[in-house]
Amino acid sequence: MLLESLYGNTKFKEAPNQMYLDSQISNITALACVEQKTVLIVDHYAKAAHIANYNTSVGAILGDKKSGVLSSETEIVMSGDDQKALARYFKIINDYLADKKKLEERYIYFSILYTPTFTSHERYAFKVVPYVYTDKLDLALTLCFLENSNHKSRTMLLLHKVHEDKTMIYSQTYKKFVNYEKMILTNDEIEILRMSGNGIKEQEIADALNTNLSSLKRCKSIIFEKLRVKSISEAIYVAYKQDLL
Repeated sequence: MLLESLYGNTKFKEAPNQMYLDSQISNITALACVEQKTVLIVDHYAKAAHIANYNTSVGAILGDKKSGVLSSETEIVMSGDDQKALARYFKIINDYLADKKKLEERYIYFSILYTPTFTSHERYAFKVVPYVYTDKLDLALTLCFLENSNHKSRTMLLLHKVHEDKTMIYSQTYKKFVNYEKMILTNDEIEILRMSGNGIKEQEIADALNTNLSSLKRCKSIIFEKLRVKSISEAIYVAYKQDLL
């Protein structure tokens, strides 16, 4: 499932120059070796994922293979649930890129901030960069760098618009990318979590914030969306892990 999601469903208007693509794959593999990086090189036309796995601090989750083609998900060391979550994000990325018809719309890259379910302290980032397009503007190669990350949130998908110097986050509620700033907790929202964590009842919280109970409940729903949780206890825990409380 994960590997298939990397390839996308691009309908190529013409076959790319495979010799050129192969030379690019070889160059990136050599560069990754020199720079001690780990990168997946996705060939959308051949539907193959080439690995250059030389960053020892992160490469273990992609198995023992240093270079070559990943043949199945069994070579990837992460849980089935994690693979499904990442597969959903890669599908979103490929669908987004397929919808962009002009080259100037494609000066972007994506970050998947990945928090594995099997560990409480390790964090990774997949930096997904559209790399080679055909003359017909079909995406032929994508680079997916795997790095350590210091983020404190759950797994999330970010879109970086290079020319606009703007970062957006994918909203599971709205099913689209929204401004990252809109997903940052306000002071009142942090205060709601702080008081909830101290066992203060909803009506007392509403009174302290000079609002009514229905407005407080709407605010909680917004907090849940921002933190990608389903309950106040989860929200308090995630906010605590992000050093907000």
